[in-house]
Amino acid sequence: MSYIAASNGRATAEWSAYAHLVIGNRVQNEERGIKTSDTSNSMSFDDFMGAIQKGEQLNSYNARQISNDEILNNRIYEQHNGVSAESKFRFSTLQKAYELGLVDSTGVLTSSYRSKA
Repeated sequence: MSYIAASNGRATAEWSAYAHLVIGNRVQNEERGIKTSDTSNSMSFDDFMGAIQKGEQLNSYNARQISNDEILNNRIYEQHNGVSAESKFRFSTLQKAYELGLVDSTGVLTSSYRSKA
């Protein structure tokens, strides 16, 4: 299945959450001097959406509540983009990714998701 990353020329809330976990947190880690594995690639957007929609826990070791850093990042995001249904949905997608163990210990999206079809 293929998922939509943009609608009417704007990124969807899911795409925004995905990009934050794949790119945004890597950049923040680099700025903070936190090592992120150079060899790990994050899962594709389609795999990310499949995992979110299925709601299956990927990794119990990584499964946790969303981090305080993400809560702060979300406040900053909403200051720049406004508080809206879309921004709230973006944040709930981030929360779900953490709860399902899709995010590693450095806040970066993990490399793979395989559904138990």
